[in-house]
Amino acid sequence: MQYILDACTIINLLHIDEDEFLLKKLSSLEFKICKAVYDETRKNAFKKFERIRPYPSDKSKIIERKLNYFRTRIHNDESYTDLSDSVLESMNYPKRNGEFFSILLSYYLNTFEKCHILFFTDDSPAKEYFTPHLGHNKMGYIEDSVDLLILLYRQNQDFTATDLKKFLSSLYSEYAIEIGELEKEINGLDIPAHQIKNRDASLKLNQMRIAIKNLKLDEASKIYVDVCDDSKKYNFLYYIFSKYSSFFDKELSSDFLDKIKDNISHVDSKPFYKYFPN
Repeated sequence: MQYILDACTIINLLHIDEDEFLLKKLSSLEFKICKAVYDETRKNAFKKFERIRPYPSDKSKIIERKLNYFRTRIHNDESYTDLSDSVLESMNYPKRNGEFFSILLSYYLNTFEKCHILFFTDDSPAKEYFTPHLGHNKMGYIEDSVDLLILLYRQNQDFTATDLKKFLSSLYSEYAIEIGELEKEINGLDIPAHQIKNRDASLKLNQMRIAIKNLKLDEASKIYVDVCDDSKKYNFLYYIFSKYSSFFDKELSSDFLDKIKDNISHVDSKPFYKYFPN
């Protein structure tokens, strides 16, 4: 089995793992990342600090140090990019992002190193898009950060049920805090006087308020994309929404938040099997 991680999953680990407990457990797995994922991680791992004043330089330095865990796992032989045209022909994926290059690497490793692939991503649209392709070609399957935490828990004796609940709760908080900050900002937003007659902008603002309040994150992502696609028309909204670009870029689904909460309760109500002899 070959494990592959995307940028969103790595960023989650960087932020919820305060004492490097998870990263040390992860180091025992045979996992790889592509350079595009590492570059995305370096670019986005610090964005959550941009809205904090004063800037938490101490936390930033910790994240910088933790990135070393992943720098050494970059698959430096980029021969897998030679598969780009043939893989594109097979699945016609529209983006050239970390998920795309991770899938290229998955095809390459499965074909030439004869290994089964387990790809971790919290990007719901990417997961939905790629899952049928990996299944159809008998390459492996896709899971998310929740599944990775449970896997690490089951494979490590000193990873307790209390630890698992803590990390799952921290994972939920990573998203809930950003959602709460966004909700507070848009609820307190007044439409500028020169935009009063911009009914489309007012409509988008109200739609975003409702979507965030009801945790309809798929709808919120679509509204965000609409605003970014016409930033001139929605300039005052774009200014606010762009501050949360790292959150929206994750394309998180409401189902994923529900999954985190469900598995927090499962730790006690439906314990995950774990066997270690005395």
